[in-house]
Amino acid sequence: AYEIPKRDWSSDVCSSDLSATHRSAEQHGCHGTAKPGWLTHRMSTYRWLTHRWLTHQKAVTKLTAQFSGRFPSMSHAYYTPAQIGQPLSEVDTPALILDLDAFEHNLKLLNESLAGRNIKLRPHAKSHKCPEIGKRQMALGAVGVCCQKVSEAEAMVDGGVNDVLIANEVVGAAKLERLAALAKRANIAVCADNAANVSALDAAAQAAGVTLNVLVEVNVGANRCGVEPGEPAFRLAKQIHESKHLKFAGLQAYQGSAQHLRKTEERRAAIEAACAMVNRTTALLTQAGIPCERVTGAGTGSYMFEATSRVYHELQTGSYIFMDADYAKNDWTESGIPRFEQIGRAHV
Repeated sequence: AYEIPKRDWSSDVCSSDLSATHRSAEQHGCHGTAKPGWLTHRMSTYRWLTHRWLTHQKAVTKLTAQFSGRFPSMSHAYYTPAQIGQPLSEVDTPALILDLDAFEHNLKLLNESLAGRNIKLRPHAKSHKCPEIGKRQMALGAVGVCCQKVSEAEAMVDGGVNDVLIANEVVGAAKLERLAALAKRANIAVCADNAANVSALDAAAQAAGVTLNVLVEVNVGANRCGVEPGEPAFRLAKQIHESKHLKFAGLQAYQGSAQHLRKTEERRAAIEAACAMVNRTTALLTQAGIPCERVTGAGTGSYMFEATSRVYHELQTGSYIFMDADYAKNDWTESGIPRFEQIGRAHV
């Protein structure tokens, strides 16, 4: 949007009328058609702003007219290409179609596979980014959801999901302010892998008058983010524990690179290595008397290994809900992981 400054431009140049231009120039000691440099610059700036603003307004007017004409009842809402129960022949394109029977089957299948195990489920919402699906997962026992960004967490909370872990680092003053504000509305946790970021989180929490839950992200083999296990992870956890406005809420230990290893034994070995790294860190925390209330991680390709490890307390399995095609190429023999249905498809 472009906003024209609210001021009286009559003494300057806010008109295409040349006589007004001359009068303004004369008022500033200039005669004839000559104008001081600052005035020429102001004229150019004003005309550029006016052009951009008018162009923007014309575009908005045109889009609103087209939208209102085609969908009279939705002139101020997002256009939805399909409605539940609508024949496929009437669905506009492009649209993402979800098979509800298969979706509900996958929901129940994951829970059934974990029956009798002392493990919590916190599905990652990156596959669906939909509060309604998150609430259905929680209705079946999930403690909350994961997401990757503050904006995604805001959308989840706005949609009624009251427990969100941002399984990622958040940096920048504006995002940290929003994160702290969100912690007033729901149970929010975030990850950190850097001492400076921990200090920034503490400052943002103090400014908002909240206590933020912060997990240390440990690099357990994926080598894309996270502090190294053992002493480096312990030092960061200690910093969080000693921060006045933060609470050390556990370890984020997601082995992402293990998820699409094709052979069952390769995935099992990767998770066993991850567990060893976590144990090195938790041992130091125990010695220092710093409680570690949760170790969270896992994905659709490996979650049964974390579930049976006695190291992890929480699983972030997320892709199972729609089941992407690449996961289907994995060998699931003797993994204990069921075969979920691939259910999402594009209608184009």
